[in-house]
Amino acid sequence: MVLKEIFKSSALITLSNIFSAGINLVTFLMLLSGLGIYGFGLYTLSMTVISFFVLLIDQGIGTVMVSDVSKEINENNREKAAGLMKGYVALQLLAGIIIGASCIIFSQQISGYFQKNLSGIILPIGLLIIVGGLRNIYTTSFQMSSEFKSYALSFVVEALLRLTAIYAGFMFLGAKTEIVLMSIVVADMLMLALFWFRIPLQVKQLVFSAHGKLSDFTEMIKKHGKWVIVFSQARNFESNIIFWIVEYFLGVKAVGIYAALWKFLIIIRWLFEPLETIFYPLVSKLGKKSDSTNVIFRATKYMLFASVPIVLFFMLFSETAINLVLGSEFVPYAGSFRILLLAMFAFVLNIPMKPLFFGLKQQKILAFTSILLLVVSLVSGSLLVIYFGLFGLCLSRVLSFSFDVLAKWHFLQKVRGKSINAASLVIPNRYDYELLERGILEIKARKKRFTK
Repeated sequence: MVLKEIFKSSALITLSNIFSAGINLVTFLMLLSGLGIYGFGLYTLSMTVISFFVLLIDQGIGTVMVSDVSKEINENNREKAAGLMKGYVALQLLAGIIIGASCIIFSQQISGYFQKNLSGIILPIGLLIIVGGLRNIYTTSFQMSSEFKSYALSFVVEALLRLTAIYAGFMFLGAKTEIVLMSIVVADMLMLALFWFRIPLQVKQLVFSAHGKLSDFTEMIKKHGKWVIVFSQARNFESNIIFWIVEYFLGVKAVGIYAALWKFLIIIRWLFEPLETIFYPLVSKLGKKSDSTNVIFRATKYMLFASVPIVLFFMLFSETAINLVLGSEFVPYAGSFRILLLAMFAFVLNIPMKPLFFGLKQQKILAFTSILLLVVSLVSGSLLVIYFGLFGLCLSRVLSFSFDVLAKWHFLQKVRGKSINAASLVIPNRYDYELLERGILEIKARKKRFTK
């Protein structure tokens, strides 16, 4: 039943991701065509700044909220859940306003530092940082309440609103990076207004409850929350610094090329991303370490199986896919894209790691591995870019992600105090065959009832 619940929720979010991926693909192609490779590179660098600060506001605490608040609610400890939620909302609002307003106020000084007139870009960046803090609250609220329908729908609506706003901006104001960013501000604010009524009543009651102490939130930060902050910011810096490494060694145009290839990969990766979202509250619900580990590893195995034909398809038809989606000017980089596709396997194997470490309250290990990953990415990324250009950077990403999985796997075995058979994540066993057999029998039974 648990596996059925996992894949039902996963299918819902995957379906949402397919729709939003299709919309985002149209938006992406419109941006690439309208802004050009250089303009798209500048847009990508702007979005890395926004992404960095939005994650800086969240501090990674959102994932702790999903795990800890879900646990407190399941144990009927609503007062402590209210204290945790109040502290998180206060952090998002205050940090978002302070950081976003600072960008807007000091836009002229920032422009002077880079010796370019960037004030038109920095203003919407500041606004998007503030909006991003509010978006964190919405996303966390949907996840901790297992409101996956609202969670999934929010991404589709956000993608649709962004496409509409950017198209309108291009039509009436022109194809400029600052116009794109301001269009996204309008779209995201409208999305937040529409989804205010879908925030679960349970979450609203926690936030506006007369009970609950902020000291519960600060206590959580002092215990395991501080390690989440280290972990999330190291990963945040690692994921965004890659684009700046490309810009430093190869220029803004190369950023546009790499960003386009990476965006294409992300669209494919969205098919598997829902599992991590579902695993966080699921670990708290299952309770026992053995139960959560076994169920989550089995679900991950099936996702790994599903990823193989998808990766092989894009490996074989990379040139055709890139030509159809990105255009002929990107076809010479099909070899780099093939290398990036190998990172898909590491991504799938990495899916269960964070939820399991969160459930075991071992965020310290995640912080340590994220720092190691940052060092590996900086060193390998810089060296391989120097010698092999974009191809080297793509190779560096695969090596870094593989290192991340191996390090976490090693520490997970230490925490659990017993060896875990790695082959169990790849090779089917009798339980998998039994599940497949039951599935076939159920399909046959339904077909028989339907024919009657």
